[in-house]
Amino acid sequence: MKPPVPSWLEGFEANFSAMLRTPLDRSTGTLRAEVDRYPSALVDLSLPRAEIPATERLAVYNRQYWFRLFGVLQNEFRLTCALLGPWHFNRLASLFLQESPPAAPDLARAVDGFVQFARRFPIDAATVNPQAALQAAEIDEGFRNLFWAPRLSPEAIATFQQHTPEQLVTGRLRPSGRFVVIEEYWPLIDLRRSLSAAPTEQRALPAPHANGRSHAAIVAGDSGPIILPLHPLQATLYQYLQRMPLVAALSAIEGKASATQATTLASDVQTWLQTSVRLGFWSEVDPS
Repeated sequence: MKPPVPSWLEGFEANFSAMLRTPLDRSTGTLRAEVDRYPSALVDLSLPRAEIPATERLAVYNRQYWFRLFGVLQNEFRLTCALLGPWHFNRLASLFLQESPPAAPDLARAVDGFVQFARRFPIDAATVNPQAALQAAEIDEGFRNLFWAPRLSPEAIATFQQHTPEQLVTGRLRPSGRFVVIEEYWPLIDLRRSLSAAPTEQRALPAPHANGRSHAAIVAGDSGPIILPLHPLQATLYQYLQRMPLVAALSAIEGKASATQATTLASDVQTWLQTSVRLGFWSEVDPS
C-alpha cells in the first residue's frame, strides 16, 4: 500500500497546476502572463531572486507550458494553423485546452478532441472561410489518425485475400484504420503536404477545385502517407463499406451511378475493391 500523500503536497500540486493552466492574456496583441491570477498560496511559497519577483519566476513556467502546447497543436494541425494563422489558431487552441486540459503523458495526445471542439466553436469568417477551416482540421486529423494506425503485415494482407468471393459479398468488411476518405472543395491536401512544419504566418486559401470538389483517400504507407485520388463513386463505395455489408454497398452504388457510369460500373468496382485490399483498407470479414 502506498503511503498517503501529505495534504500540503496535494495543495501545492493543485496550486502549481492552476498557475500553469492560467491562460495567457491576448488583449495587448501579444501573449502576456497574468500573474495577478496566480494562487496567492503558491506565490507566498515562491522566493524572489535578485530583482526578479516571485510571480515572474512562476510566469516562466506558465509561459513555457502554453508555448509548448501551442507548438504541439500547431504541428499536429499545421494545415489548420496555416489557414487561420498562428495568432488566431492559438486563440482557438487556448480555448480548447482550457476546456480539455492535457491528461495523458504523451503530449501528442493532448490534441485529441480538437476537431470536435472546432466544430462547436464559431470561426471568424473575417479570418478564413469557416468551412475551409473545418475541412483543414479534418484533413489534419486524418493524417494524425494514420500515424497511430496499427500496422498490417504482408501475411495479414495475404490472409485477408484468401477469403472467398461468397464471404466477401455476404460479409461486412472490417476497416483496418489505415485509410481516411476525404472530400475537399479546395486543394487543401496538397497545401498540407507542402508544409514540412507548423507555419509561422497565415497562408492564403487556395482557389476552389475547378469541378467544385475532389475526393481522395489518405492511406498509411510503409514510408509515409499515400494520397490516392478517388472517383466520386469510389469514395462513396469506401464510405459505405465502413458501415454496411458489401452487398448492400454495391446496391447503393448502383443507385447512384449515371447511365454512362453504369456501363463500366462492375469492372470499376472490382478494380476499386482490389485497390483497397492491396493497400490494406480492411483487416477482416465479419458475418453480416
